[in-house]
Amino acid sequence: MTILASAARRPALVRPAMLALAFALLLGGWLLLAPPSVDAQNMNFFGRWYGKVGSTAICPAQNDVEAHAGTYSRTSPNSITVVLAEWEIANCGPDNVVSSWNGAWYRDNWYLELRTLPGSDGQLIPGAHINLPDSFAGRRTSGRLNRRDYAADGHWPHGDDGFVQVFPATILFSIPASHAGPAYLHAGIYFNEQDENWDVWEDFSFKFDSPEPPAAS
Repeated sequence: MTILASAARRPALVRPAMLALAFALLLGGWLLLAPPSVDAQNMNFFGRWYGKVGSTAICPAQNDVEAHAGTYSRTSPNSITVVLAEWEIANCGPDNVVSSWNGAWYRDNWYLELRTLPGSDGQLIPGAHINLPDSFAGRRTSGRLNRRDYAADGHWPHGDDGFVQVFPATILFSIPASHAGPAYLHAGIYFNEQDENWDVWEDFSFKFDSPEPPAAS
């Protein structure tokens, strides 16, 4: 009887174990396929964020996590043109740095945020607004939008000449008068490291200093 009872219990013990193993395998496979976490700031050799504010080019070095992009205005829209380049741009001129032929291989995911600190460490700035150009065909056009992303605003502007290439985008943004301190435009995009042939996140923060308070009368 003891042997028969033990044999009868064995399937009941095996079934949960097999289910747990199957779940672990599925989870492992999902983790391999899922995009890696963000905040991989300028860590990938075949992709780097660049920008232009007015006639000033912003050309960070590899492994930089932020670059100074000027001083923001509280009374008028602020403008910056940004692009993820395929290679390091040796000639860092204001026109060359945002040329469309520099674009890296886009992989259907991106975000733009206005934060109080670089990367995703800071808080989203309440009341800040990012305005996307018409080249973002799926963009939202209303609301106070301190974060934009693929899920809500569609694809980053891109072309396809044998591969899907990131195009430069001129972003307008506003910072409310209630905000004190610098503002960081945190930009992230998912792209393909061509020579390594895998997809990775690349993100970067463009720092805008707070304007000086008005002089006392």
